[in-house]
Amino acid sequence: MTRKIRYKRLIILFVILAFIFLICFKLFTLRITNIFIDGNLYLSDQEIIESANLSNYPHAIFTFSNSIKSDIVKNKFVKSADVHKKGLTRVYISVVENKPLLFDQVSNKTILSDGTSVDEKFNVPVLVNNVDSSIYDSFLEQFSLIDMDVFNSISEVEYTPNSVDDKLFLFSMNDGNYISVNLDKFLSVNKYFDMVVNFNNHRGILYLDSGEYFKILEN
Repeated sequence: MTRKIRYKRLIILFVILAFIFLICFKLFTLRITNIFIDGNLYLSDQEIIESANLSNYPHAIFTFSNSIKSDIVKNKFVKSADVHKKGLTRVYISVVENKPLLFDQVSNKTILSDGTSVDEKFNVPVLVNNVDSSIYDSFLEQFSLIDMDVFNSISEVEYTPNSVDDKLFLFSMNDGNYISVNLDKFLSVNKYFDMVVNFNNHRGILYLDSGEYFKILEN
């Protein structure tokens, strides 16, 4: 009778150990199955996945959110990233891009929002001349805050200081209009599409540096 009890106990122990082994095996072989990405405009999902070293959908238990984030922010086009996992196998990535702002016609390079330059070209406004170094950083910061729909409508940016205003810029718009604006009033450019409906299809210069008025240009 005692032997039968011991035999049963051994069987139960064996089943428990086998079950534990199976769970451990599943855990250690479990891989990332889904990757969800948002916030990217210039970088493709695949480029972010490659930056995160997730291309081969690695083992889930050994893939940590902090290490994924650390790898992503090494990409020069990423300003910051937020990474978290759900249910071990799903990874959620949200990025803030270090977006391309301008193509510098002088240096023949693309300027990113953090001020760095890259050789890659993007469909962004062209900066046709140099900006005074004393306002350059502020210029990039304010320009990066322009709404995307207006940003995409700017073809060229020219630094046009005069004896009265050393922070003056001229934006050439894709629709043939121009905007003269002081650096401190860059955000007023975001109202452009609300203003343009009052131009009655005329072409001219919208002055936002001193008041708000539109000057029609003769053909």
